[in-house]
Order: sequence, then structure tokens, then C-alpha cells
Amino acid sequence: MDLIGLTSMSGQNWEQYKPEICAHLGRMWCEQETVWNQEPFSSKALAHFFQNGIEGRFQEYAENYTLGKDNRITSDIPLGNIKKTPIAVFYGDADRVCPMD
Repeated sequence: MDLIGLTSMSGQNWEQYKPEICAHLGRMWCEQETVWNQEPFSSKALAHFFQNGIEGRFQEYAENYTLGKDNRITSDIPLGNIKKTPIAVFYGDADRVCPMD
């Protein structure tokens, strides 16, 4: 999404970027738009979610993730250091970004 300059999903200029997103990412992304229409959100946050899912770990955002294997692993986010704030993860049964498995 950085390649075309898209910074938020369903936000300002979404209609301008939608054809390119659909062409590159496929039908599933176009159909997902009905979920995104609720409120714009950061495309970088979405990329970070995918990075964590692909790597199978909760890590810091990798700015150069798409530049190859050597750029994909970053530092773990040390959740064990958080002592006073409860942490929970919520997801839906049919969530395509964060599947239950």
C-alpha cells in the first residue's frame, strides 16, 4: 500500500485508491470494504497485523518487510513488561486478518 501512497483504509481518497487495491490484493479485499466503511484506519496498522500473522509472533513493525527475508524479523514487543494494564485479544469467528488458528 505504501507503493501507491495509501495511508488509510476507507479514509480520505479511498475511492481514488480502491481500483488499484482491488487489482493488486484481489476480490477478498474489495468485499472486505463493507467492514472498513465503519471508520477509517491506518493501512500501516493493517500491514503490521499481517506481519505478526505471517511471522507467528508479536513483533515491532518492520518498515522494510517486503525487501526480503533479512528485513522481516524485528524485536519482540515485550508484553511481559506490562504489569498493571490488562491485555486481551478479541477476534471474530470469521476474521480474515486474525484467524483463530
